Order: sequence, then C-alpha cells, then structure tokens
Amino acid sequence: MVSFFQKIKQRSEEINSLLCVGLDPHIDDLSENSSKDVFNFCKHLIDQTNDIAVAYKPNIAFFEQFGAEGYTILQDIIQYIPNEIPVILDAKRGDINSTCTGYVTSTFDHLKADCITLNPYLGVDSISPFLNNKSKGCFVLCKTSNYSSNEIQSIKTKQNFKLYEHIALLINEWEHIYTDQLGLVVAANDKDALQNVRCLINDNIWILAPGLGAQGGDIEAAVQYGCNSKKTGILFPISRGISRAENPREKAIEFRDTINKIRTHIDISNINYYDKRKEFIEFILSKQVLQYGSFTLKSGMKSSYFFNMGMINKGVDLIRLGDFYANRIIESGIEFDVLFGPAYKGIPLATLTSISLSNIGNNINKGIAYNRKEIKTHGEKKLLVGEKINNKKILIIDDVITAGTAITETIDLVTEHKGIVVGVIVALDRQEIQDNEYVSDKLQKKYNIPIISISTYSDLSI
Repeated sequence: MVSFFQKIKQRSEEINSLLCVGLDPHIDDLSENSSKDVFNFCKHLIDQTNDIAVAYKPNIAFFEQFGAEGYTILQDIIQYIPNEIPVILDAKRGDINSTCTGYVTSTFDHLKADCITLNPYLGVDSISPFLNNKSKGCFVLCKTSNYSSNEIQSIKTKQNFKLYEHIALLINEWEHIYTDQLGLVVAANDKDALQNVRCLINDNIWILAPGLGAQGGDIEAAVQYGCNSKKTGILFPISRGISRAENPREKAIEFRDTINKIRTHIDISNINYYDKRKEFIEFILSKQVLQYGSFTLKSGMKSSYFFNMGMINKGVDLIRLGDFYANRIIESGIEFDVLFGPAYKGIPLATLTSISLSNIGNNINKGIAYNRKEIKTHGEKKLLVGEKINNKKILIIDDVITAGTAITETIDLVTEHKGIVVGVIVALDRQEIQDNEYVSDKLQKKYNIPIISISTYSDLSI
C-alpha cells in the first residue's frame, strides 16, 4: 500500500512542482451565490492547473456555508479531481477519540479525501483515528499564518521551546509510529518558524506552508527555510493568489517556476537541517543504552563505557531502532539482497531493519539470514538460517565496531558460504585506533567495502 506522503513525493517529482492549489470559493468571487457556481468555480481552477498542482486543498468552510447541498458539491469536486492528484481536506478537526471516528468516516469514506488538516490540542489520541488507514495522511497545525497565532503558539514551555516547536518535536516522535502519514502546517509568512521547525523534524516530514499569494509571505525566504536538505519536503498552498488572477493558469505556472528557481539555488551548507545522528544519540541516552563505568569488552579491551543495545526492548522503541538502521541504509545507497545478522544481537537487528525497510523504504523487500552459535544435530542441521546467501549481495548488520574481531569473523563466515559481502552497518562506531587509524577504516581498506554507522564515538559530544 502506497502511503499518502509517498504519493505526494512521487507526484512532486513527476511534475517538478511544490505547488498545492487551494479551492476556496469565496462568495465574493462567485458570479452568483449558488452551489452550482461553487462547482463551476472549482472545476475551472482544476481544469487550468491539473498538470501543475501536486495536490488540491479544498477548505470545507466554503462548502459548508451552503448546507447539505454544499457537502454534496464538495463530494462532486473531489470526485472530479483526477485520481493521480491527492486531495487535502482543510478542515482543522480536533476532538476526543470517539468523536473523531465520525470525522474519519466523513473525510475518507464519504468525501474520499486523501488527507486532512488537524488541530493537535487534544493530543495524539485525537489524531490516531485518522491514521488507521495507512494510505491516508494528516497535516497537523503547528504554526499558522494568521497574525494572532503568536498569542498561543509562541508561548514558552518548561523546556524553553515555543509551543509550536513542542508540537513539531511531538510529530517527529509520532512519525516513527505513523510513518509517512504525518506532516505539519507551518506558515510561509513566518520564516523564523519555518527555519526553526525544519531544524527540529526529519527530512521525511512534509510541511504544508500557507501564507504566500494573498497573505503576502516572502516566497524566497519560505522556499529557502522550508525545504528539506533534498530541496523538497514542502507544499505551498495558494488559493486567492491564483483564483483571482486574470489568468489562473499563467499565475500558477509563475508560482511553480519561481519556487523551482529559488530551490535550485538553495545553498544547503548554510542551513542547519535536522541531524539524524543527534536524534539517535538522544534516543540511546534516554534508553540508557550507553552505560559508563569500568568494563571489559569481548575483544579484551578495557573501556569506560559500554553500549548495551539490549536496553531497547519494547515495541515502539524497537520500531524506532529499526527505522534508524533503515534510514541510514537508504541514505548510504548500498545495494544488497540480504541482511545478515550475526548471532545473537544481529538477529533481531536484521529482523527489525527488514521490517522498517519495507515500511519506510517504498516497499524495499529484503530477506534476512543469520547464523547459529552451534550446528543443530536435529531438524535441518544447518549453521545458517533464513534467506539463502549463496551468490547474493550481503549487508552485515550489527550493534558496534570495536576491535573489528566480530565483523571479521562474520565476513569470513558469509564468504565461506559463498555470500558476497557488500557492506557493514552498525549503530555505533567506537572509533578505536589500531596502527594509527580507525578500525573501521582498516576494515574498509582490507575488504574494499563500505563500513557505515548510525553514529560514532565523536557524535556522543553533539
């Protein structure tokens, strides 16, 4: 099943656009005050922009003002929009869990929208009902474009975050559970908020940024500070700025081209993007994975700290761990067929990462294999279990690199069984030094393969 934000990403790449067209039929813009004219108004905009718009965003208020007939017109408009173009219902819903189930049915079953805007004031259980269907998405209000938004959204928390920053951090946490289903609404006419939020969330989280066009946002600043490190990850919904133009199509093209021109020239080296390493370090510290004291490691080395991955042992935390590994693998670009997890810690790591790759990696479906510590004397009597590795590209997955002994043993084992080792990934590279160079660098040179890590010892001081 393709998630909502995968659809957005694919559509954006296919048409090279970050433009979302708002369908807001203000009564003043209608030739006559009738539901029929509402349909014609929206139909005209769709016909003019359906090769330019990544998505359409009808605001439910402009349809509800016509009563039951307006609801029917909204259904008709959503049905008229081509199937390949996602629909974001701007409704800003927010209520207790049991009430939200009614909104879910209305939004997704009756109106057939793909996404909805939500108010997070009631917490995650007011949002989760909208996420039961993995193909649907939500944009959660974070920092809105109206002038008085600062009265509430910029209040400081005990942790000295502004309230909208706290919401961004919550969404960053919830996104690990509801992968590719959550985005944030952040005003395009508040460049400071855009910059702050983009630094707090990961690249996978999309921003819906109203405030350009009639609301007068600085388009250059909005694009520069709202895009992620890949110069995407943001949609700019524009309604009146297009619908009230003499030629809506030409105006939409102008907005699209201006946005594209600006993002092409973004200097990402001057922008502080979200740091995945920092999030991982904070995660392992919060779970007491990193323990300080006096330890003797497997290699015989003495160490003042110990990396105990066994402290991550509950459902949600395990999902997060798998996501960290999966994201690092995707980022590395290593091509492989099978994840190999050496016994014992490597076995759950391979399993979790394979699941996460399937969930967040656009259906990357990779098998896993692992070894036993000793050969069974019954059953299949094999040393290796899982996917066959003969003549396949193998990515070894483990928790840490210290002296390199365990990694070397695993590479030899895989090679002995005719597997082709194409890389190694670990959670932590301890950056131990042998012969004046890091152990990981020595292994890379020896085997001519990439040795990648989610974090390193140096990152512990981030």
